[in-house]
Amino acid sequence: MSDKYKNEKGMYIDVHTDKNGKDHIDFYSSDPRGEHSSIHINWDSSTGKGSVTDTTSGSKDKSDVSCYLTTACMRHKMDNFDDNCEELQILRCFSDPFKPIIDKWLTEDKKA
Repeated sequence: MSDKYKNEKGMYIDVHTDKNGKDHIDFYSSDPRGEHSSIHINWDSSTGKGSVTDTTSGSKDKSDVSCYLTTACMRHKMDNFDDNCEELQILRCFSDPFKPIIDKWLTEDKKA
């Protein structure tokens, strides 16, 4: 399954689950078939761990994260970050229905 979105500024967002069940959210500064910078979020819901790979600075920076949506938007927007930006609001539509379930899993994991 893949959901693709393009905003009015030409930024592309691709949300999909791979064959191993890991979720991915990819941000592209422009059409990914051409020259672009990108941020790739990889999330494994079975472990609650994720990573962000950022190529917007010209190099490939990777970091492990748990709060992947806000981290990706902050990296992309930098000084212009707004917690209610259009991209973050769209991504929350995908993640918010699962947040109570994920929070429960994380709480149960810490108790075990």
